[in-house]
Amino acid sequence: MDILNQYERHLKISRRSPSTVYQYLTDVRLFLRTTGIVLTECSEEDVERFIEVLIERKCENSTILRKIASLKSFYRFLFIKNLIRKFPLENVPKQKLRYKEQRVLLQEEVQNVFQALREYPDTLKGREIDCLFSIFYYLGMRVSEAVNLNISDMILHPERSIAFTGKGGKERSLPVVNSELIGALDGWIDFRKRFQGDYLFMSTKLKRVSVRSVQRWIKALGRHAGLGDCLTPHVVRRTFATHLLDNGADLFSVADLLGHTNLETTRKYARVSTAKRKETLSLL
Repeated sequence: MDILNQYERHLKISRRSPSTVYQYLTDVRLFLRTTGIVLTECSEEDVERFIEVLIERKCENSTILRKIASLKSFYRFLFIKNLIRKFPLENVPKQKLRYKEQRVLLQEEVQNVFQALREYPDTLKGREIDCLFSIFYYLGMRVSEAVNLNISDMILHPERSIAFTGKGGKERSLPVVNSELIGALDGWIDFRKRFQGDYLFMSTKLKRVSVRSVQRWIKALGRHAGLGDCLTPHVVRRTFATHLLDNGADLFSVADLLGHTNLETTRKYARVSTAKRKETLSLL
């Protein structure tokens, strides 16, 4: 078994999500292609050269940081396995993240999307997109979590909920209480049962749908709703968090729903509106 296959097996045993495994391996392969090195002969200079290439390609700082994290995970694995003598990313310079205003949908824009969904054809894909958007907006799920849902993850007793494996292999469960979401789920599952397989969401080839396909579907939905190309599953997830905070939810509860272990992550992630700030200050 070659080293990359060993690493892939290690990630899976560590209960990393399929999307994380894919991204880590993709980043490592990009590094090897870019630098042309033998993977066990990496130096600090090789990593710095790779970062320079990413900067020249005008990659966002967040993208560079993610790729560095992928390399750290990979070379830490090699170091622990005694396949390298020195960890080559010990002194890698940290890239300072530039703040970028994150898109959050207005309430009216969310209603425009639901209106667009009502105009979608009553087909497999139309029902599926309706259910996916409802899951993103009413539960704040990550797209990687949604595409890996199974019909058997739907729980009816003692309360209606969805059980799933979240980021980092954490077992999570979210209650299903919103009537719009219940209707979308019931409608889709009833339609979905005509086809074989336990996976909840399927592609047009009747296999488990991919993250890329869902991203394309949601972007197309945004265009249909008059939002241009701004609509993504991540924008909907951020909107979910922001709207909850604007409507009075506490930060701890929102962090729990999002699967964040650090409240600071949630604080940076969601955006409190000016109206909410004024409402809060008026309490004094």
